[in-house]
Amino acid sequence: MFRFTLTLTAVLLGFAAYPQQEKPAKITAAPLQEGFGPLQLRDDSITIIGQYLHHKPQKGGIFSVSVYDFLSSDQIEFSTPIDSGGRFSLTVPAQAPCDIYIDWGVTWQRTIGIPGETIYFTADPAEYKDHKWMDSSFFNRKFSTRFEGSNARMHMEIMAFNNAYDGWFDNSYHSWPDELLPDLAFRDKVVHKKLQPEWTFLQNWIKKHQLEKKTIQYLEARILCQANFMLMQYLFKLLSLNQSQFSSGYMVTVDSIKNILPLQGYLSRDYLTVTRDLGNYASLATGRNNKISADSMYNTFNPLGIEKDLHLIWEVTTRFSRTVSPLPEADLKGYLSQVKDPYLRETINKRQQYFRVLDAHVDAEMQYTSYFSDTTGLGLLTSAEAIYRHITAPYRGKVVYLDIWGTGVGRAATK
Repeated sequence: MFRFTLTLTAVLLGFAAYPQQEKPAKITAAPLQEGFGPLQLRDDSITIIGQYLHHKPQKGGIFSVSVYDFLSSDQIEFSTPIDSGGRFSLTVPAQAPCDIYIDWGVTWQRTIGIPGETIYFTADPAEYKDHKWMDSSFFNRKFSTRFEGSNARMHMEIMAFNNAYDGWFDNSYHSWPDELLPDLAFRDKVVHKKLQPEWTFLQNWIKKHQLEKKTIQYLEARILCQANFMLMQYLFKLLSLNQSQFSSGYMVTVDSIKNILPLQGYLSRDYLTVTRDLGNYASLATGRNNKISADSMYNTFNPLGIEKDLHLIWEVTTRFSRTVSPLPEADLKGYLSQVKDPYLRETINKRQQYFRVLDAHVDAEMQYTSYFSDTTGLGLLTSAEAIYRHITAPYRGKVVYLDIWGTGVGRAATK
């Protein structure tokens, strides 16, 4: 661990001495220690059971958890009612160790969920009502929030670090992209004023508190990936402004930071977002330069099998959601020949079968239902996809004008 710290710190310090220059562009380090074991995607879940102290029952009170979905590259929120005693229980899907946000906006807890675990969580929401970022007096309080369960130590360590970090670091970096700096100047600012001080803060925290390996891997990955996420988002911002010329050192920096991360056991949300963005960048860049292959560019940035597999599953998921139909057989075989992870291959086959059944069901309904003049067939459809297909089938290939009125406005309600 310390060899990694010294190597990375030395490079970061050297990096700052070359503002807006190509060299040094690459950040190198010894591999991080891994705490989560081999990565194994699977159908699994995380259960959160807990209670809010001093709970005041209110109509519509809910407890929510947001979790990263590896199959769609989306953050998905799940919720459950809170009973009159402040108790709640919620089970959410988890295909691998992933970032979870526990009642964000109420208790502001961000941690990592381990598939199969049950988290026992208690907190007093009143303690967070005057929550303010960058307010050290707020985060120096003693909170009654507690985690229990098999990974309680890890969750408590993450919460303690989050409180110390949020009361220390300058959150103004969110406004840096608005300055529209040249690409290398922005890169240097992110590395020197965000990544380096955050990394130093974390390493000092690790030395002082003797964190367990899983906590260290999670926090190190989070800091590295947040920096890379900022770099990729800024790249797309400049592209949106038609600034298509980038210094080669910019993408070398993105790639080198990404390759520091341990790729076993845990892939952070920001890491996967950067992986997705690199694929989008490869497609966009090659669209402007026909001499470059999008696949070869993407493979340069994402050389590992799991990265390629995830990018393919995101592509398949997008196609299913857009067409609400099964894939053509040739396309299905093409995807299955490329995806190596057995869980992702099984997922593609299951979704293909689902849409085949949906297609057959809708086709059968079309034989008996006169659309819009007779809506009785709608009652036989049991999913949103089937209803959507049922309603839109007569208008495939046509331009449809929709006149939508909001019933919250007087005129619209009358209309």
